[in-house]
Amino acid sequence: MESLHPTLRRQLARLGVDPGTAPADPEVWRALLLRVSKAYEESAQDRYLLKRSLSTVSAEMAGLNAELKSRAESRVAAERDRLEAMISALSDGFVSLELDGSLHSWNPAAEALLGPLQEGEELLPFLHLSEGVPVDVRRRTGRGASPAGPAARRRRPLRRHRTAYRCPHRC
Repeated sequence: MESLHPTLRRQLARLGVDPGTAPADPEVWRALLLRVSKAYEESAQDRYLLKRSLSTVSAEMAGLNAELKSRAESRVAAERDRLEAMISALSDGFVSLELDGSLHSWNPAAEALLGPLQEGEELLPFLHLSEGVPVDVRRRTGRGASPAGPAARRRRPLRRHRTAYRCPHRC
């Protein structure tokens, strides 16, 4: 005979029924069926409560996740605004490039040095950012026009400054 579930074996033992033979008394059989039915009802109730608690917890977690995401986004936005304000307040020119060398952001001092800038514009042909190579700061409007003032005519090489290269022309 196949092994029976422990709960069913326990119920059979309480009723004094041998699992290998059918009960002779119909009352014993009826009592067994009522116990099995009660076990099914309890199992269904447990399953319902589990589904309900999972649903409730999932809804609470989704709400907490949305709140946490909103807080994080607002903190990131506040830090971004703070950083933008600091960069805009710099008296030195500052440009931020994407990995492909295209212009991402800049401050007003950079625009004063380099002329009007557009996001996505290629700046690497005009600024050579390696040690020992002169910086060629030209007005990009003419693309071959004269250097932008006496500072650009000096053409000193870039100096290493902390973790970034610093242009001797303060750009």
